[in-house]
Amino acid sequence: MVAAALLVLALVIAWAVADELQTSRRQAAWLSGRAAALHYEVKPGPSPAIRFPGNGPFDKRYGYHQLPDLVEQLKRQDYAVVEQARMSPQMIELIDQGLFAIYREKTQAGLALNDCRGQPMLAASTPERRYAGFEAVPRLLVDVLLFIENRELLDPDAPQRNPAIDWARFGKAAADQLWRHVDDSHAAGGGSTLATQIEKFRHSPEGRTETAR
Repeated sequence: MVAAALLVLALVIAWAVADELQTSRRQAAWLSGRAAALHYEVKPGPSPAIRFPGNGPFDKRYGYHQLPDLVEQLKRQDYAVVEQARMSPQMIELIDQGLFAIYREKTQAGLALNDCRGQPMLAASTPERRYAGFEAVPRLLVDVLLFIENRELLDPDAPQRNPAIDWARFGKAAADQLWRHVDDSHAAGGGSTLATQIEKFRHSPEGRTETAR
């Protein structure tokens, strides 16, 4: 009787794991619940609840990393902070744990000067060109990137597959890293997908992740 119960339990666990690997439905439910508490609100005066970005390429290029020093320099010249963002406690906790802040990031930044009639005089931006939105990206380009990085996402029979984790690649990378502790000469690649590469190219120092942590 006990053996039968254990067998049923093992089958249920195996089914749940297989289902999760294909649909990520439990991850999605848990992460969306966490994400609902990650927000910020701009209020008058300096913020007592704020964290500034690290020294990733994106954060340095757009000046976010230098914001604390810039604010201090302006204060010494008699400027004052009129408004600043207040992050939710959950967002601060997330950042303090070493993860990146969740917010709608800019894809382009720059300066535009208009005359008194509102007509453009000068504009400079980086990058100079961009797609107006994801819908404007040619389907061929999307498919090529997916084919190179994670061709399983092109499978029409698995529309709910998690684009951030390729479990086969992740498992191989984990095994290679463990084997490398035994044999230093063993080549050990990473398990990054296109989604995680975008994040680390923006926010990790020098756009790289040197360790598992």
